[in-house]
Amino acid sequence: MSTMSAKYLLIIMDEGGLPLYFFPPSIESTKLNIISALISSTIALRMEAMGEVGSKIKLTTEYGDLYVYKGEQMYISLITLDKVNDEGVWFFLSDLYKKVKSIVKVPDILMIDEDFSKRITDILMASVDKVRETAFEDVKKFSEALFDSIISEKRRIPSKLRKHVKEAIFPILVDRKILSKERDVIKRRVLILCDGKHDIEDISHETGVPVDVIMMILTRYKGKVRFLPRYKIKW
Repeated sequence: MSTMSAKYLLIIMDEGGLPLYFFPPSIESTKLNIISALISSTIALRMEAMGEVGSKIKLTTEYGDLYVYKGEQMYISLITLDKVNDEGVWFFLSDLYKKVKSIVKVPDILMIDEDFSKRITDILMASVDKVRETAFEDVKKFSEALFDSIISEKRRIPSKLRKHVKEAIFPILVDRKILSKERDVIKRRVLILCDGKHDIEDISHETGVPVDVIMMILTRYKGKVRFLPRYKIKW
């Protein structure tokens, strides 16, 4: 029996990227669709490696790893947020595919109902040591890192992701020495988050400072703060 005990998100989807099953079941459908689109876009970039049943790809980010196993007219994807053994993951996914392929018959699936999901969950639970709750915030960080990887490689927004992204402004504090000189607590909190990883809305959310006030603060640091426009995921 294969075993998995790391924090993970499992998604079974058809070749078009439609989620057929996912675990844990607490993820909202809109967020699930975004994650599925990210995985589909990753597969599309590596399609030459996904030929026969049993083909597999892995992509690593600073927040976790994505494993994709190709089945017959389906993909089984596993996002792990802890360090795991690659060989163990591939055995787990291969073994899971053998057990669920008679249930997940694409395109014969007429309805994805509670019984369909329960049958797969029962198989999954019999193959894992224990279930560790996966916080969406962790999945979000991984997904955004995966998105950055896709954009860096493709140099444009993949068609599957266009409706899930928006333009944003990411401020970058060029001279970090300013932090030690700034005595105003609020201004300092804003400047700390000007790291190229947080956009204006993120900074407003984390500090509680309105967007217009943040912009007023940053305009005082002309030449010290650079503004980088780029796309971000619309969660």
